[in-house]
Amino acid sequence: MSIRTKDFELHPWQKEAVDAWVRGFESRPFTGTLEIVTGGGKTLIALACAARAAEEKSELCLAVVVPTEALARQWRQNLLRYTTLQPEEVGLLGAGGKATFADFRAIVAVINTASTRLPSLAADAQPLMLIVDECHRAGAPKYREVLRTRASFRLGLSATPDREELDESGEPLAYDEQAVGQSLGGVVYRFTLKDARQAGWLPEFTLHHHGIALGPDERREYETISRRVDDAADSLRAHGVEPVRARSIAGRKGEAGDAARLCYSRTDRGRASFSSMSGSRRLKHFSKR
Repeated sequence: MSIRTKDFELHPWQKEAVDAWVRGFESRPFTGTLEIVTGGGKTLIALACAARAAEEKSELCLAVVVPTEALARQWRQNLLRYTTLQPEEVGLLGAGGKATFADFRAIVAVINTASTRLPSLAADAQPLMLIVDECHRAGAPKYREVLRTRASFRLGLSATPDREELDESGEPLAYDEQAVGQSLGGVVYRFTLKDARQAGWLPEFTLHHHGIALGPDERREYETISRRVDDAADSLRAHGVEPVRARSIAGRKGEAGDAARLCYSRTDRGRASFSSMSGSRRLKHFSKR
């Protein structure tokens, strides 16, 4: 039986996204990435894409790759609520599940498990549609193996698909040149925050900024952390690398890689410390109001 959707209707712009994916990327129908703002209904759009793929191949199997266990369970619930798939047809891989296509027509897989098991499981589950939610995460070296999953229908979903990836000369790669874009297809449809506001998808809102001074101890901590971050950044620059590229080369071997890891680590810890510090100040500030 073909997979069909139920109990929802797409908005016009969401239908445009589905049509764009069906047309595909660079003459590859049923291939591509949808860049949709958070809250834009990526899941329902993806289910509509799956239904369109099932119109082409009624025996279609489905593999959905997600970054977390909570999201895996949510996806399974949505598959059962909004498609004609039955509970016995939808399994989990990871998140406490060990589903295979021998037992399930659709598998929702957590990416750390999917990266090691899904390519082999999918070999005999054809025709297959691969959906990678938060697909930018699949570009990480430890997860890229999931992109080798054999699938005639390929869909990437993300509000921010671009990753900082560089070519051999150190120049940034466009998304369709990166590992994820090459595997799933480039961006075929965008619906940004600006688009969402223009379409009336988001309510109007007002931002209020409240400046909060640091106490003496917090100021000293702030200055100490800042000096450590600056020193690490200077060390990285000494190797001819700008600090903004620290994360992208942190996996390299040698002194430049060591300096990049130190810079990235100190910056990340500093950001966490500042966030905790400012959060504490905000609580004190508003508790007095």
